[in-house]
Amino acid sequence: MVKTSTIGAVLVVLGAMVLIYVGFNYSRREKVLDAGSLHITLESNEQSFLPATFGALAMISGIAFIVVGAKKKS
Repeated sequence: MVKTSTIGAVLVVLGAMVLIYVGFNYSRREKVLDAGSLHITLESNEQSFLPATFGALAMISGIAFIVVGAKKKS
């Protein structure tokens, strides 16, 4: 079974990553025309944002897990 302090550490790291890397980019290809030997595709670059609230909540809950795990040990 996974220890609560390990879960807390993972949540803190993930929360920090969300706060540092606010969003991510990705490419999407879409067929526009496909007629015989003529193939036209459209490639669009899009960006998706992650709210900083998610990162903050993950860090706060991770710290809470670490504190609970430390109290269980003692």
